[in-house]
Order: sequence, then C-alpha cells, then structure tokens
Amino acid sequence: MNTFKKVTVLMPVYNGAKYLSEAIESILNQTYKEFDLLIINDGSTDNSEEIINRFSDDRIKYIANDKNIGLIRTLNKGICLVRSEYIARMDADDISLPMRLEKQIKFMDEHQDIAVSGTSVLVFNEKGTIGKSIVSKDSNEIKTRLLFHCALMHPSVIIRKG
Repeated sequence: MNTFKKVTVLMPVYNGAKYLSEAIESILNQTYKEFDLLIINDGSTDNSEEIINRFSDDRIKYIANDKNIGLIRTLNKGICLVRSEYIARMDADDISLPMRLEKQIKFMDEHQDIAVSGTSVLVFNEKGTIGKSIVSKDSNEIKTRLLFHCALMHPSVIIRKG
C-alpha cells in the first residue's frame, strides 16, 4: 500500500456480511476524512466481497486472501502493508462513532509517549445495546490487567506504527 495518510483503519473480514455495510459506512462517515480503510477479505464464503465491492470510495483499499488464513495472520499481513503513522482497528461487526478517528488521532498527537490507546465500548445485538465494557484510564491499572487478560477493547484501539 503506497499511502502516506496519518491513519489506516485495518478491517479483516471473514464471513462478516451481516453487519459489514454498517461497519464500512461508520468509518467512511467519520468527521476525520484523511484515512485509508484497508479491508482484507480472509476467504469469506458468504457475500462479504459483494458488499465490499458496492462501495466506491478512494479511501478503501481492498485485498482478498486466496484462502482463509485466520485472523492473526490476516492482521499481520495488514500491519505489514500499512505505511501510515497510526493503525486503527475495526472488525466487520463493529460500528465506530462519527468522531472516533478525530478524537483518537488528536489524543495520540498530543501524547507522543503513548504507543496504543483504546476506548470503552457499547456492546449490542439485533435488539440494541446490551451492555458496556469500560476501559480504565489509569496506565498502571491497564498494565496490571494485561498480565491476566486483554485490558483494551480491540475494535477501539489505535496504535502508533513507528
């Protein structure tokens, strides 16, 4: 990927058709407009590719794996392709609020000593919001929690690539 935008949103997709349109739209409708959306289709057997191809936006960079290689290998492939300063994570069943990228990039720019940050999330299903996962703002607490489980909500993470 020959991009020099400040942020790339990395979205792996495997049979994600159910929510994929909403996920893509939530990124394309961000208040911060200067990003690439790298979508990697990991061998989906549903109509994920058809849904992705319905979007005609120059910010979308689409790659299709020849076969399913799994989430971790697909993410690693994407990380190797990204040339931007930041990587924002997103999954095919996630929805980002409109100011997500704007707020996260501003935070990262103002805190050069931070390598990764994330947000709390609302958990939802077809019936609506069913709960919240709150992320601590205390870096020591986050480090301690990382010893036992994931302390950051993966779909809300922004990472300094450098």
